[in-house]
Amino acid sequence: MASRRLLPLLAVLVGSLSGGCGDALGVNGEAVGEMCRAGEELFCRCQNGVAATKVCDDDGYGFGACGPCTLPEPEPEHPGAGGGGAGGDGGGSVGGLALLSACAGNAECESGSCTMGYCSHTCASPDECPSGSACVRFDGATQACMPLCAAPSDCDAFGHGSDCGYAVAVDGAPTTACAEWPGLQLPPPGTKCAADADCNVGHVGVEAVCSVAGACATGCHAPSDCPSGKTCSGAGAVGSCV
Repeated sequence: MASRRLLPLLAVLVGSLSGGCGDALGVNGEAVGEMCRAGEELFCRCQNGVAATKVCDDDGYGFGACGPCTLPEPEPEHPGAGGGGAGGDGGGSVGGLALLSACAGNAECESGSCTMGYCSHTCASPDECPSGSACVRFDGATQACMPLCAAPSDCDAFGHGSDCGYAVAVDGAPTTACAEWPGLQLPPPGTKCAADADCNVGHVGVEAVCSVAGACATGCHAPSDCPSGKTCSGAGAVGSCV
């Protein structure tokens, strides 16, 4: 089963070694589309655990190094300014927690807003959000800076209601971010992918895998891809949960 998960990556490698132009070729000689959009930034995690980003290569078939991987400088302690900030708890001083820090209340954050377990603020464009976050429209109206994630565990610090879910940032780029989503948020079938994790966003038993063609599909590669009580048929490039 593991070999099937490697097929999209092998397809990209074969294409990159075959001349460097046009589509990459799959294991059967078929054209495989780009695995990412040139210049697109995706979440990654450094070996030292620091959240960072990686940038899609100009040819769309791979990513640059994950970074920056240096630990952030500690925020200096200082007394808050009087009067409270927008969305604050009312009247008190504003705290010193930086954006994306875990928080329990508005007054703890420099921004004056503790949204869904982390310090945040509203945004209109990606450049208004710090590295490691994206400007995402959450409820159809509110746009806020949300921390990026690769799996549900990346959101544990923000409370039990926070989960890693698929979303489209305000600039149209697909992303995965921590939020108190109303339900499971997964990339729709047909979304480009390089591994199963790109489709199940770290969730198990959700019947979402990456096909040989490099697109998210409903089905399974292993029993763990299926809900409890079902197993994977293993038939074809993408099996069925039965």
